[in-house]
Amino acid sequence: MSIQRKLLIGVIIVAVVFGLSGISMGKIKISCFVRSYTLNQESPWYSAKKIFEKQHPEVEVTYEGLGYDESREKTLISVAAGRGPDIVQLDYIWLGEYVRGGILVDVTDWLNADKKLKEDILPQFLKSSSWNGRYYGLWLNTDVRILGWQKDPFRKAGLDPNKAPETYEELAEIAAKLQNPPKLYGYFFPLISGEATCERWYSLLFSAGGRIFTPDYKHAAFASEAGIKALKFYVDAVNKYKIVPPDAWESEEVDPLLWNKRIIYAFDANPWAEGAYQAGWTKEKYDYEFGRSLLPPIRRWEKSYYLRWIYYGNNSRFETSKTCLGIS
Repeated sequence: MSIQRKLLIGVIIVAVVFGLSGISMGKIKISCFVRSYTLNQESPWYSAKKIFEKQHPEVEVTYEGLGYDESREKTLISVAAGRGPDIVQLDYIWLGEYVRGGILVDVTDWLNADKKLKEDILPQFLKSSSWNGRYYGLWLNTDVRILGWQKDPFRKAGLDPNKAPETYEELAEIAAKLQNPPKLYGYFFPLISGEATCERWYSLLFSAGGRIFTPDYKHAAFASEAGIKALKFYVDAVNKYKIVPPDAWESEEVDPLLWNKRIIYAFDANPWAEGAYQAGWTKEKYDYEFGRSLLPPIRRWEKSYYLRWIYYGNNSRFETSKTCLGIS
């Protein structure tokens, strides 16, 4: 398997300083804290475990599935208790906290020595796994938000079900034309008081040429002309086009609305692919039911990335963990 394919699935892996749980009179145990959803498929964890344990029969790799907040809390608590994992899925926003806390190992020399691996990672992603000029992990995957839509309403209206909207304004107009509320609404994005609402809105902000912070990260920069344009689309979607379902004020969950055919467009990470996988759909079936594309622009388009990396900790099984990680 190529390095590129190994990196496609990724998550953030981190080995923690005080990971002593695997020391025993029997096999060496490599413990991993990972996000629960990543254990719903064979790769990367189970396929890596199978290969690694075959190459190293003296080692046993174990996984514990955790939720987002639970992962951080359990990592910090277990490290403080001297029972931290060897590998842990980590959100990049915790990088500074973990480095300052002495939880992560500096892997700069190791990464620089593997030129093939390093060159396979896009520069912006590679930089994201660094802190104060040093690498504390290896980027493994990117969560890219895209636009998805239900194709059936387009077919019924005699429109091309494969054609993506070229602008957000076109999206709103098409959604308003095809919807049939309250049974079917045109477009879903969360409006709850939570991070999901901000995350989805950032793509509009970036598309309009704005940014969240000033380049030195000392001041907020979203209260700008670009921010106003981005926010105006939300206002128009709700008040002018009336394409947003009431559910948007109550939940960020889009899958139930899609599978029950209550929305046309939605903004998510490869919308509904997990549900299709669990339903046993083929790729042909998925492509027939759903369309997907890059997000349309307001003024200009910029990709919206949500990043994950791999980090290591300073424990007695660091080299073993690195080898295991390379197979993932």
